[in-house]
Amino acid sequence: MSEWKYISKMVVRRTGFPFELLYRIAFDKSAAHIDKQLETEEQLQREIGVLLSERFTEQVKISQAKQARQELKLLSKYRRKVAKGQVSLQDLEHVRLYWPNTPFYEQFAKVVALAEEVRKLHREGEAILAEELVHKRRDLQKLVGDPFFAEAVFISNPDVYEYSYLKYIAHDEFEKRTTRLKMLEKRFIAYLQRFAAKNDTASFFGPMNYARFDLEQTEPVKLDMVSGKFTKRAVFYSFWMTIVLADAISKEPSIRPYLAPRLHPLCTLTEDGVEYLFIDGRRKLPAHLLRLLRDVDGTTTARELANRYDMPVEQLIQQIELLVKQRMILFGIEIPSTIFGPFDYLHEFVRALPDHVEAKAKWAAELDQFEQLRAAFEGGTFEQRVAISKRMEERFVELTRHATRRLAGKTYADRTLYYEECKGTIRNLSFNKAFLDDFHSRIEPILELIASYGEMMRGYYQRIGKQVFREIAQGQSEIPYAHFIRRVQEMEEQGKINYDDEIFNEFHRKLYAVVKANQEGNIVRLTQEDLAELIAHDAGGSLHTSPDLMFAARDVEALARGDYQIVLGEVHQFVSMWGSQFLFDSDREAVEQEIEQVIQELPAYQKLSTILNTRRHKGLLYEAFPGTLIQFLGKPSDRAKHVVPLRDLVVRIEQDELVLADRHSNRTFTIYNSGDDNLHLWAFAVPRVASIPIDFGQHTPRIEINGVVYQRERWVLPSREFIGTDPDTSDYDLFLAMRRAKRRHQLPRWVFVRVENEKKPYYFDFDSFFLIELLHGHLKTNDQVTMTEMYPGPEHLWMRDEDGSYCIELRGTAFRPPLPGSREYEATREELGMNI
Repeated sequence: MSEWKYISKMVVRRTGFPFELLYRIAFDKSAAHIDKQLETEEQLQREIGVLLSERFTEQVKISQAKQARQELKLLSKYRRKVAKGQVSLQDLEHVRLYWPNTPFYEQFAKVVALAEEVRKLHREGEAILAEELVHKRRDLQKLVGDPFFAEAVFISNPDVYEYSYLKYIAHDEFEKRTTRLKMLEKRFIAYLQRFAAKNDTASFFGPMNYARFDLEQTEPVKLDMVSGKFTKRAVFYSFWMTIVLADAISKEPSIRPYLAPRLHPLCTLTEDGVEYLFIDGRRKLPAHLLRLLRDVDGTTTARELANRYDMPVEQLIQQIELLVKQRMILFGIEIPSTIFGPFDYLHEFVRALPDHVEAKAKWAAELDQFEQLRAAFEGGTFEQRVAISKRMEERFVELTRHATRRLAGKTYADRTLYYEECKGTIRNLSFNKAFLDDFHSRIEPILELIASYGEMMRGYYQRIGKQVFREIAQGQSEIPYAHFIRRVQEMEEQGKINYDDEIFNEFHRKLYAVVKANQEGNIVRLTQEDLAELIAHDAGGSLHTSPDLMFAARDVEALARGDYQIVLGEVHQFVSMWGSQFLFDSDREAVEQEIEQVIQELPAYQKLSTILNTRRHKGLLYEAFPGTLIQFLGKPSDRAKHVVPLRDLVVRIEQDELVLADRHSNRTFTIYNSGDDNLHLWAFAVPRVASIPIDFGQHTPRIEINGVVYQRERWVLPSREFIGTDPDTSDYDLFLAMRRAKRRHQLPRWVFVRVENEKKPYYFDFDSFFLIELLHGHLKTNDQVTMTEMYPGPEHLWMRDEDGSYCIELRGTAFRPPLPGSREYEATREELGMNI
């Protein structure tokens, strides 16, 4: 088999706060006491079983033989009470009067003693929890009071900082817990678990770090860290904020002549007008407007067009605005979706306007001020940042009349005028060739499996896509790509696409069969030989994949000597080095060149393209993308290597392959799809090299391939398994119910939980009452919960500094050239007329 080529650099995603903070919100005493009560309850149930199945039966037979009707009546009464666990010392005294010194009485006494012990433990537990809750509430406030925590909350969500955080920190009421304080504690528990247990890429609570393969170094692993939270910080105005400012600037009458209109991406020109791409509609236009539509190109300004037509610019702008209203033209300052600094682009656009433009001085000054505020914010103290942020927002509202914050109440979806990125404290993390070889030997069977899956999925999407194309085309040799997209979406909504496919189904049947056959308890262990039939689907073509990887090791020394286990996280279709996460990497350009060189060895990637849509937030740095940008709603920068409008693309079948082609040049494209799960993308994409989800319903065991954790153990349980129907459940009973469910389903202490109405998983510790309360709130509004084991667990967090240990994952990219004997390999060799 051909070797995968690992790109030399990786992104290291880690938490900004040490995991040990989460130990401080664990209720050790209460959890230990509850376990003692649950063990006693289980012992009680065993003794009840003996009493009901053996001793009652014996005693009933004796009483029946004596025809003692009163005894039989009492036995029936006590059977019901015993079954409910409601017997008491008074009941025992009554039983002793009737059946002293009998096996029945002795067993009944055991049950009563245990029932009394359970009730005693329950009373004690309530007192222990009440006392521990007071101490833990103090501890939580101390944790939250850390200045870095305060700043992390402020950066994540200024609304929470202003309206919740300051009030919470100021309170000194710990003996009494009001509803308001309980709500605040739950909110900051949510942030604490995010900052200390969830790998992020945001500010210093999700700092950017990098690792590399250094094939020349002698040590298997090198790790060099500095103290602190970060080594560099950078603040950027968000894309949406820049767009709002650009829109306001575009409305200035003196600036509009210097804007360059372009044909709206949702329509295309016809001989006598326009046709809308995604709705039924053709519009005929008079000759002067049709001429205008043919001449707008996104680079020629309205002023230049007016000069060309020898007409007043005001008159031409009226024509443009008429077409804007009919969604035929875009006319404004368009910020490229492919650049990292959108605000810088806008700033430079205004600076480049001629000095005689009336509005230039005003907006240049305003943008200068925003830049000064950004720089002051970037270098300011926390207190200064709070004040500067307020000035930013006030000025933004005055200029645009637009809200400054979005999705303010959500933990993971907050968006402000700006965002911050920080370079982390890892000065060097590198692995040598011996480590890489060992790592590759362990993970190679998984790469082979997901490569085979990717090839199978490519064929699957092609087969479905061809069926759909033939139905849409109705005998036509080709159809516009936009029409294909629209009809696929309509057919999806109507349920008219048949996704049933025998090759797809057989692949998954074989996979599930081999997993089931190798299950031992809670773990499935597979070898490369077990996967032989599945790997046979691999057609040997060019591939890439970007897995998230974790190493479970006691410490860095254990990692270096090979005493570790690889844990596979998400497997992505994107190339991480083309994204914003490589912002701080000093070798980024060299890494981009390394990728381009590797791609040159992949014949299928010579047609690589990606659809350029409107940027949402940080975006991908498409500047590094080596292929064609299919321009849609987004705008490419001047650095784009090749651009083709989506409106110019057609779909057709060539040599039994569904292809995407430029109707003018006949050049075909292969889509680099890193996100949306849509047929109209994957039918033309490079193979979808991703992990195959395996789901056995309520409980799916951990799945290991060649010793690598391919998928962590998972439970999908109804919410009623953890919460009762009583709205007045006490704190202790809630804690008890959660731990009872934990024992019943043999759940580990640490898991990540996911519910439908939350964007991301939450860290959860069954020993923490605070986290139990947080989960309880979600369970009340969701029918089920998914729990996944936390692995690596706390004892396997090998990256440590003076503050503690950190959750960490490495995100890299690997490419595979076509394998000898594959169709792609042989076709390339034939094309070159030589061996490759």
